[in-house]
Amino acid sequence: EQSESIFARKVADLTAAFNTIASLYGEEEALAMVKIQPGVLAFEKNNFGPTLEAFGEKFGIEESKEMVKRNPGLLSVKPGSAETADDLTMQLSYVVEFTRPIG
Repeated sequence: EQSESIFARKVADLTAAFNTIASLYGEEEALAMVKIQPGVLAFEKNNFGPTLEAFGEKFGIEESKEMVKRNPGLLSVKPGSAETADDLTMQLSYVVEFTRPIG
């Protein structure tokens, strides 16, 4: 019984993380990011929105969304760190996308 409740809680956490990503980036984009890097579902979902806003102040919201879609690992960034992002963050998102294995 206890393992079922732990499993159910983990599924609920993963689902909540996916739903948060989908609410910010769109469902298809969220699915694509999870396929690229499944571990994004374990990141702190409460940071997703504030981090996107912080990136958005630097790069613009649409450009920031595209940057994160290229490099879903950026979902792990805390809002305070996102505030200090520079052009290298944007440039590296292209490198990450280009060097990603196909499939």
